[in-house]
Amino acid sequence: MDPEPARHVPGEEGLWVFILGDMTIFALLFGAFLGARRDAPGEFATGGAELNMVIGIANTLVLLVSSAAVALAVQAHRTGRIAAASTMLLGAMACGLIFVTLKVIEWTELLSHHQPPGAGQFFGYYFGMTGLHLLHLVLGTVALVVVRRTVRRGTAQRRDRLIIEAGSSYWHMVDLLWIIIFPLVYLVPA
Repeated sequence: MDPEPARHVPGEEGLWVFILGDMTIFALLFGAFLGARRDAPGEFATGGAELNMVIGIANTLVLLVSSAAVALAVQAHRTGRIAAASTMLLGAMACGLIFVTLKVIEWTELLSHHQPPGAGQFFGYYFGMTGLHLLHLVLGTVALVVVRRTVRRGTAQRRDRLIIEAGSSYWHMVDLLWIIIFPLVYLVPA
């Protein structure tokens, strides 16, 4: 077993510029949401009451489990436990698919109750934020497929480590964004 590598920032600098830029876009969206909610508290309270809290909580738990699985996979890879890392990544990808399924169920419920994105500011922001997040989650799931393929090669080359760290960091960003979206949209009253 190789000694633990020296601590470093995961991935490359360009990855962190991308993640910071992505999070800045979401921060601006969150700020616009809060401003609109301040200006139309009744509409936002009514819209928020239409959301399925059980699905919101389930999706939060699913993403927390997925982040833990990804962190454990990175650690397993670093210690040469390739099969364990691969299994953990498979679990994280399954969590991503569960999230997508639950989000589609929730959106279908809302649309069947005549709450489309154009049904007012709240639903415009809700579908916009959760849709953009869902796009990031799908891209993150694809990144996890690449990470898992890299892990399964079983090599410890610098390039492989960078791929694993970059994909994992992106996944954690996606999870962090949901941790902000969930209370902002589901929990905080207008």
